[in-house]
Amino acid sequence: MTAVTVRRVLLVAPKDSDNGAQRSLAVLRSMLTTAGVETDVLLLDPSRTDGFLHRSGPVVSVEPARTVAGTRWRQVRTVRRLAASGRYGAVVSFLHRANWLVAPAAWRTSPLVVIAERNAPFTAQRRRWNRTHLPWCRLADVAVVQTADLAAEIAGRWSWPRRVVVIPNALDAMVAADHVPMADRDRVVLAAGRLHADKGFDVLLDAVAAAGEALAGWQVQIVGSGPEAEALTARRDRLGLTDRVEFVAHDTELHARMRRSSVFVLSSRSEGFANVVIEAMASGCAVIAADCAYGPRSILTDGTNGVLVPVDDPEALAVALATLTGDAGLRARLAASAVVDVRAYDVDHVSRLWLELLDAEPGAIGVDA
Repeated sequence: MTAVTVRRVLLVAPKDSDNGAQRSLAVLRSMLTTAGVETDVLLLDPSRTDGFLHRSGPVVSVEPARTVAGTRWRQVRTVRRLAASGRYGAVVSFLHRANWLVAPAAWRTSPLVVIAERNAPFTAQRRRWNRTHLPWCRLADVAVVQTADLAAEIAGRWSWPRRVVVIPNALDAMVAADHVPMADRDRVVLAAGRLHADKGFDVLLDAVAAAGEALAGWQVQIVGSGPEAEALTARRDRLGLTDRVEFVAHDTELHARMRRSSVFVLSSRSEGFANVVIEAMASGCAVIAADCAYGPRSILTDGTNGVLVPVDDPEALAVALATLTGDAGLRARLAASAVVDVRAYDVDHVSRLWLELLDAEPGAIGVDA
């Protein structure tokens, strides 16, 4: 098969939301548009109309049928019709709930079929899904992942018949702003994300309690909403942290909050990439992250541009919190290195990686890391 020059791309997502994957897809759409590539966005589920994708531009959705089977059939037919229309040089699908459907639907009808794995695929929650749905994903030409560690694991465990390519998420352009000097920042430890067990906010609360007076004079702010909100609030109160830990349900100015905060903590048990880490780095925070699969270790070098701690270890996190909050010089050094290193995720660089992929020969086989 000869190389293709893509001028129009169909982007497919399971649904719209304010989650990191949808934000990444919206950023990709903006990057491609800037590069002169036209994009259309197809949502398999039309249930929400106010997320990142709708804010990025026009989208079309597949209206549900009366049954789940009928809805799936409509989705397959819609993807296949669009892929076979001749309008698109590539079909790019985001998230496993779209990938398993799009790969076979676009197979042999689109010049290039790309599926983007955004989450940690080897968790317990994914085992049954992988057994039943993964064979369909193998029909794609290319799988895009965000870290080299995950690329190697996927290539080894799943035996992809095409390429596995590493393209990290791009740093959202709206994060770039004036940096507040570390000495002028608020004595705030910031965390952000969906209030879900995967994010490990219970570990953060336990760590704050364990740190005790080492955090005297510091405020901990956790920004996000989700199913664990009530349980986490109760845990905070039970640990006697009501005056020290504040939950912020929703904050449209998260990046401004990052620029005012001194320390950012990612306490997750698993991540697909951890956009908030590169956003906190770009905002000038000193970052502490749990060394979970798969993002933080690919982004942070322990002791150089951030601090890595073991997963699910509140004692280790407490020590890291006490160390960073007690050493302004260390915070400043880590933050200064982070601001430089995070340029690897700027829009221009990541855009080039996507454009190189879309213009590559679809039949190539191997792992690009």
